[in-house]
Amino acid sequence: MEQAELFYGPSDGGATWTQITSPGSTTLYSVLFVNATTVYMTASSTTIGRLFKSTDGGLTFTNISANVPFVAASTVRGLEFFGENTGWISTSLYEVYKTTDAGATWALQVDLGTGTLYDIKFVDVNTGFMAGTNGQVFKTTDGGITWALQTVNAVENMYVLSVSPVASSEGSISAVLAAGRYGTLVKSNDLGANWSSLHSSHPGRSS
Repeated sequence: MEQAELFYGPSDGGATWTQITSPGSTTLYSVLFVNATTVYMTASSTTIGRLFKSTDGGLTFTNISANVPFVAASTVRGLEFFGENTGWISTSLYEVYKTTDAGATWALQVDLGTGTLYDIKFVDVNTGFMAGTNGQVFKTTDGGITWALQTVNAVENMYVLSVSPVASSEGSISAVLAAGRYGTLVKSNDLGANWSSLHSSHPGRSS
């Protein structure tokens, strides 16, 4: 397996990048800055680690996988924090774990069955979305305790989520984008009440 590589961008808008030492030969899935010095990262290795934390802006990482019960049986894919203390991870066993103490401890919130939850994003401490296997997108309104399957009319694995404030007649709300295999792209402008398909290029299907 090739050595995983990390690149650190100093505060120049990404004009220059410096390669830094990774935790080892593993696949790195997600990386998230919580503040200027605290960074979390997810990975695939049972030996090197599934979840890492940095307190020096990403220059070095500590394996904190042992803080997550039973995570050795799965791969950690999605990663999200709202504030410095409250965060969530999603796994390849369709599980969601939550921390409220900056990653020191994690508790299993929900097990949604069989599949991979590739990404997780929160609009606020209560409202969040997850992207999963076979076109599945989930929404929570209680901080991740329960999740409702959304009707997005997609069948391919959904790998990436993005949420962003948009202007509306009712003020600022959040648009949600979910992207997946074969160019699948769906969007909601009303926090999941309605979804539209922006693109799909599955072989044998029209875009």
